[in-house]
Amino acid sequence: MEKYIELGQTVAGFFRTLFRPVYLAGDAPEHYDSTKRIFLRNERKDRAVNGELTMVSWNILRNYHQEKVRKTLTGILEEQEPGLVLVQEAPVYDSSTFWDDDIFREFNAYYAPLHQVKKQTAFYNFAHSGQLTLSRYPFTKTEVYQLPSVSKPVLTKNHVIKRLALYTQVQMEGGKTIGIYNVHLENATWQTGRRKQLEYLLGIIEKNGDDVVVVGGDFNTFLGGLEQGISTLKKAGFDDLLSRPRVVPRLDRFLVRGTKARAVPLRGYGSDHQPIGVVLNIENQP
Repeated sequence: MEKYIELGQTVAGFFRTLFRPVYLAGDAPEHYDSTKRIFLRNERKDRAVNGELTMVSWNILRNYHQEKVRKTLTGILEEQEPGLVLVQEAPVYDSSTFWDDDIFREFNAYYAPLHQVKKQTAFYNFAHSGQLTLSRYPFTKTEVYQLPSVSKPVLTKNHVIKRLALYTQVQMEGGKTIGIYNVHLENATWQTGRRKQLEYLLGIIEKNGDDVVVVGGDFNTFLGGLEQGISTLKKAGFDDLLSRPRVVPRLDRFLVRGTKARAVPLRGYGSDHQPIGVVLNIENQP
C-alpha cells in the first residue's frame, strides 16, 4: 500500500509544482547533515585510465528485488567489465549497505544519501538511500553538491529528501582528469525545475574544469531531447549518447563532453528503470 501512496503523492506534487513552482538553493531541513552519512572507500590507488573506459548507470529501485538486481549487475560486471558504475537509490540498512556485496570488492566506493527515513516501515525498510559511485580507479577528488530544490516535499515528515550530484574525479595517464557527476533529478516537478538543477550543476562543472566530463544517472524525464535541462547541457558542448528514439521512453541518460563516446545496450531486471552504458574512447585524447 505504501508504494501506491508514494506514487500518488509524487503525482500530486508534480501538478502542484507545475502551477506553483519552487526554486530554492539553501533549503536543507533543520538538523539535516548529508556529510554525516557520506561513505568513502578509496583503496585502489595504482591505476590511471587509458584506452576505452566503460561506464554503467542504474537506478536499482532501493534494491527491493535483491536477487534480480544482483543477477543483473553480476552479468554486467562480467560481460562489460565497467571501470565505473553509477547507482541511484542504493540503500543503507541498519547493519549493512548495498555495496557490502562481494561483487563490488574490487571497486572503490563513494556514497551520499538522498532519501533519509526517520522511522522505518515494511516498505521503507532502509535507514537511507542515495547515490553510489563505484570505481576500479582511485578517486582523486570527491564532493557532494546539493542541488536546488524545485518542489516542496511530497512525502510525510518521516522522510527527508535532498537532491544532490555526487562528484568523483579520476585521472587519465598523462594527468588529465575525468569528472563524473552521478545525478538523480527531481521527479515531482515540470521540466523547468530540472532545468534549474542542471543549470546550477553546469556552473559547478565549469568551475571544476575537468578535461572530460560525464553527467549520468536518473534524469526523471520521458521527454528525451525535448527536455530543457538536457538541451542546456547540449548547448554547453555535451553529447547526449542516448538520444535515439525508443518505443519506451528512457528516464536515464549519459551526457559526455571532451571525448568521443558511444552507447552500450544493456538489459536489467528488478527495477522500474533499465541500466544504461557508455564507452569513452580515452585513447583519442590529445
